[in-house]
Amino acid sequence: EALERGAHVLLEKPATVTLEECDALIEAADTRKLTIGVDETIVWDPLIRRARSQLLLGVLGELVHVDVHMAFDLQRGGRLDRILKTPACWERQLPGGPLEDLLPHPLSVVRALTGGLALEHWRSTCTGRLPAEFIDELRLSLAADRTTASVSISLSARPDDFLVTLHGTRASVRIDIQNMLYDCLAPLPGPRAASRGMRVVRSGLRALGQTARNALLIATGQSPTPASPIHLIVAHHAALAKGAPPPCPLAAARTDIAAARAIWPAEHSAAAAASSGRQPATSAASRRERRSTERECAA
Repeated sequence: EALERGAHVLLEKPATVTLEECDALIEAADTRKLTIGVDETIVWDPLIRRARSQLLLGVLGELVHVDVHMAFDLQRGGRLDRILKTPACWERQLPGGPLEDLLPHPLSVVRALTGGLALEHWRSTCTGRLPAEFIDELRLSLAADRTTASVSISLSARPDDFLVTLHGTRASVRIDIQNMLYDCLAPLPGPRAASRGMRVVRSGLRALGQTARNALLIATGQSPTPASPIHLIVAHHAALAKGAPPPCPLAAARTDIAAARAIWPAEHSAAAAASSGRQPATSAASRRERRSTERECAA
């Protein structure tokens, strides 16, 4: 409807459920010479942008591996109860449930840092830690040429967290989005034990300084809260003003939708059953077998 009215669009993630819907939106926007962006909030976080800049400058050398871990406590604030009690809520309409709603966050970060990797292997598990039979753990392996990545999402690990580690041939970077901490780790000269000790001291001092600064800026209203969408929104509107493509176009997010459909086919009914909290009339052994799903993706 917004496109029909001649408006550019910024979509919340996940942008669509199927690739057909995604392609139809892209075609509709192109036909009207309009743009569609996706609110990939964490990609435009200053710490992720800093890591991208250091990659481009060669500070890390060749990128070897990226690891992204996201913990989202589904029981916090009554969110799980709301999902169970509201049949029309967004998470229950997705084949992958709440995990599919969260998946674009880590996948978009991997894409931004690596340029895009292919999904090679995934494993989703219903551990039984949540009151209902939600699939609450997801692990992904991605690769292309000489770079690999791993993604983990947990709906039961506490506290909420978003951690990114980049491993390069010259240095590594550790990013803690929730606590707004950034640490670039490079080898130091001298014996290995002494070098390791100096690295621990330097990392500790950096964390102490950044924590004090972040607390002051947030307390005085001079800095957005962690993972704030304001950075992406400002960049998106700046691009529109210049007549440039959006910083996070829908076409780039298409690979995230493809990954979700590879993990949870659109006709998959397990998420709906999990969201309803129904207990299947099967043995404990068969429930454990059904709850754990693992697959190698075709090359």
